[in-house]
Amino acid sequence: MHNVNLRSSVVVALASYLEILDGEIPSDGIYKVFTGEVERELFRFVYQHCGENQTLATKVLGISRATFRKKMTEFGFI
Repeated sequence: MHNVNLRSSVVVALASYLEILDGEIPSDGIYKVFTGEVERELFRFVYQHCGENQTLATKVLGISRATFRKKMTEFGFI
């Protein structure tokens, strides 16, 4: 049931973020901002957690090595 704790954390973070925005709308929209930021940090954290071992990171993320390398390049991590 790890998803329950993760989901709760996301809800708290999102509520806080929306409160800080105080009614302003990001130019790219909240969906694009949110998914971009979360995905970037997910990749960064997992890569570092895996000791920068790309093979292990792809297994932890459940994605192909090609997708991993594409995203890491996109984020400027490699």
